[in-house]
This record gives sequence, C-alpha cells and structure tokens, in this order.
Amino acid sequence: MTVSIGVPICIDQGYSVCPVVIDGPDGQIRADGHGIDTVQALLCGFVWVRRVLAESYPDYSYEGGFEGDNGFPRIVAEGSLAYRRHLDDILDEQARIALEAAIARSAGKT
Repeated sequence: MTVSIGVPICIDQGYSVCPVVIDGPDGQIRADGHGIDTVQALLCGFVWVRRVLAESYPDYSYEGGFEGDNGFPRIVAEGSLAYRRHLDDILDEQARIALEAAIARSAGKT
C-alpha cells in the first residue's frame, strides 16, 4: 500500500487544495484536502487518509507500527485551555502506556 500526499496549492485567496492518493489492494483512491490555506489543506489531506485507511483497511498497520495503527495522526480541534490540558493529560498517559508496552516487547516480556 502506498499513500502519496502532494504539495498543497493555493487556488484562490482563502481556498487551497492538497491532492492525496492511496494505492491499495483494491485500486487507487484519490481526493483533495481542502482548506482556507495550504496548511489547513495539508492537514485535511492527512485526516482524509487516516479515515479512509481506518474504514477501508482496518487491519492495515505501517511497518514497525502497532497493530491497527495506520500511522496517520488523529487531528483534534482544540478548544479552551482547560480542554487542551485535559487532552494533553490523556495523550501523555496513552504515550506512557505505549512506551511501556514497547519496552516490554523489546525485552521479550510479552
């Protein structure tokens, strides 16, 4: 499986697109990430890839990754400072758990 993310292009002031292609076992899927600027278009391209891989190829994992982890990040809209801190706490805890699991695997404990 190959994922190709193109260079975001500004089409008009306040509108950009980012071409994205997934070459999978069922053929090629193409789309564009859209945004108010090239950064947002690129991020929307990543969101699209993550969603398509999760829905169409739920068992896909990148080489060296965890089972079911397609390697594309979930992008979450932030909010208030309290909400961002809450998300940071959750993500820090999950990162700690993943790190401990990786260390245990490398030590041959699991």
